[in-house]
Amino acid sequence: MEKILISACLVGDNTRFDGGNNLLPNLAELNQFCDLVPFCPEVQGGLDTPRQPAEIKRGIVRTELGVDLTQYYLEGAKKAYSLCRFLGIRTAILKENSPSCGVHKIHNGNFDGKLIDGMGITASYLKSKGLRVLSEADLGEFLADLQERRARREAFLERQAQWQEEQKQKASQGNERQEKRDFSTSHHHTHGGDKPHFGKKPSSGKPKGEYGQKRDSRPATNKAYARKPFQGKGGPRRFDSRKNTDKTNE
Repeated sequence: MEKILISACLVGDNTRFDGGNNLLPNLAELNQFCDLVPFCPEVQGGLDTPRQPAEIKRGIVRTELGVDLTQYYLEGAKKAYSLCRFLGIRTAILKENSPSCGVHKIHNGNFDGKLIDGMGITASYLKSKGLRVLSEADLGEFLADLQERRARREAFLERQAQWQEEQKQKASQGNERQEKRDFSTSHHHTHGGDKPHFGKKPSSGKPKGEYGQKRDSRPATNKAYARKPFQGKGGPRRFDSRKNTDKTNE
């Protein structure tokens, strides 16, 4: 799953300035799509929990008593980016209104509770490095996008599996046809084809006789070999073609 950097307070870690957290109600749904990597820039930058609240004014982060904490916030931002580079993270979900994690809104720096358009130190730094930076206010749209991407991926995998199954069936049918052809060819060579049958001489292909006519194996007729008519007791017999019988010549 894709790794996402997320403010530690949004997953239930007690890292807020007052020691509390900002646990997301739809965290479980988000965790189904992403591998969440909790991170608190203020704590990682060297600040304690709980701590004095701080706000940004003219690019400087100060407490209500005027203590400059900018270096801690910058250190936390750099560490956040280093972690993203190490893990290949391209998206961060950060806590809105925070002097470090605010994405769309931050406090105006007068500690009067009013918000203005602006970004926290870490959010601004990550965005300048090309990361996609979101707040919890953007989570609904982000989840819808993740669901659509998963649906497209599952549809693609289903089509791919169906195509692979069709290719297997075609290959199986092709193998069956080839086996039938091989069997038919083998059967032809074994029981017929160019092989002569037993007990029958193959034809030489030459014409019978010298000129293609049937030779007469009988010797030439002459006086020495001429047949004599058959003579019985009643004398020579002749053949009557009309009655198809032999009659004695009386």
